[in-house]
Amino acid sequence: MPPADSGVNEPVSIVVGSGLAEISAALETAGALRSPVLFKLIVKLRGAGGQLQAGDYLFERSLSPWSLASRLIDGVYSANPVKVTVPEGLNMREIAGMLERRLPRFNTERFLQIAEASEGELWPDTYFFSPLTDEVWVAKTMRENFARQIEPLLAEVKSSGR
Repeated sequence: MPPADSGVNEPVSIVVGSGLAEISAALETAGALRSPVLFKLIVKLRGAGGQLQAGDYLFERSLSPWSLASRLIDGVYSANPVKVTVPEGLNMREIAGMLERRLPRFNTERFLQIAEASEGELWPDTYFFSPLTDEVWVAKTMRENFARQIEPLLAEVKSSGR
């Protein structure tokens, strides 16, 4: 049975290298888990004792121990990703302002510092981010998307001599 709505919409951080006991304690402390024993049993029965994904999780509603285990095994940080469409032609400050309005942990000034060297390499596209996504992850994701999109064109650009 899921706990009452304590812990709902509160981030829970699972640190890399955390053991099952530490993870269940963090979930219980945050109010996202009522039965740590049942949670640990489910994780072990699923054969995933050491395979829970580290990261920041956001639980939009109360979940059963089975559902919590599934989310942590699969690394589903948030059930409701934030859809962000970055249109062509925006400069970095406009992109940052749009993202800051949509992502609670996003910091415009930090993003501008991180992405400064990537001007022109932040691919306009539709992205789906966890509500807990920060500016480092956004910049990395947009740069990686740029690289994927232009990779098929690199041979043609090189052969053009431009």
